Amino acid sequence: MRALSLFSVLLCACAGAPTPTPAPEPPPPPPPVEEEPEEEEDPRSLREDATFADLVELARSLDQTTDENTGNGCLIQGLQRGAGRFEGEVAVGLRPLPDAPSHLHTRLSSRAPVQLLSRWGIRGSGELVLAAFTASPPLGDVPEAAVLLTRDQAYVRYVEAEVEAEHAGPFPHAEAAAHLGDRRRVFLTAEAEVPLAVVRQVLEEIDPRTQVVFAVPLIQNTRIPPSPTDLEQEMCSDELPPPGRQGDLSRTQIIESLAPLQEGLKPCLTAGRAESAQGGRMRVLIRVGTEGAVESACVVNDETRDAEVRACVLREIRGLQFPQPRPRGTVDLRLPINLIPEALPIQRSLCD
Repeated sequence: MRALSLFSVLLCACAGAPTPTPAPEPPPPPPPVEEEPEEEEDPRSLREDATFADLVELARSLDQTTDENTGNGCLIQGLQRGAGRFEGEVAVGLRPLPDAPSHLHTRLSSRAPVQLLSRWGIRGSGELVLAAFTASPPLGDVPEAAVLLTRDQAYVRYVEAEVEAEHAGPFPHAEAAAHLGDRRRVFLTAEAEVPLAVVRQVLEEIDPRTQVVFAVPLIQNTRIPPSPTDLEQEMCSDELPPPGRQGDLSRTQIIESLAPLQEGLKPCLTAGRAESAQGGRMRVLIRVGTEGAVESACVVNDETRDAEVRACVLREIRGLQFPQPRPRGTVDLRLPINLIPEALPIQRSLCD
């Protein structure tokens, strides 16, 4: 028994230590979870319960970020029974754009005409001034009106004359359109708390051929400064003073140097009265100095007859830079200009 026990021990000693079990490999890391990008909020969206105050604030924000046009050719999308979207082309006539009023009805005791202030000038008269914040390009000599909404009622005012008593209001919102007659442009404003769903209902009743422009009243007793009446300002005779030594510029140099006016003159028609926004021809005399800068410029003929439009045109011209004339000297130019208002499509009231 002892020999067997010894043999068993020797066998155990010869067998050596048991082979260790290898440690299991760690599991591979889980694949990274791809986070879905957050959907950007639409800056033109309107909540179901949005009010006219929200619309004015949205327009002010879009004006500050230069997001002025969607190209959809309409003002309001949706809002029948849910959220909506403001699609209108923003064209603020006054900065900063005032807030929507809280108590508009207190300013409607008179049937006097209203005054309209837009990017295309000023029209009408009266103490109540409406500043447009959507596009209202010139339409020619067409009658215009304003629809003014309070929380529960609607009023109508004309631009060119006092409104008849039977059309002045107040009356229910849905009846406003029936009192507009043949007016082909309507400026619509409302008290701050008027729901945009109500605004939409009013728009649904207005003839779709009528252009609607959103506007906001200026603070009571605001006075619009008159346009300059000096029709001779910046005008000159048909000749500049005799030059010194005359230089020369090629036709190509002149055309290339005048190219910035293509864009630079576009805002000029909106700088003056509404009448001048219709455009017109102008002839300008320019003297280019020896270093290529504009030494002098003045207007010989001006069909717009508006000092502010002339001032805008001359400001752009005086900022031009030409090559240095060769031989060294000054160069006189006669520049015909035809100011044409930008052609903008009429925006429909509703997109759907």
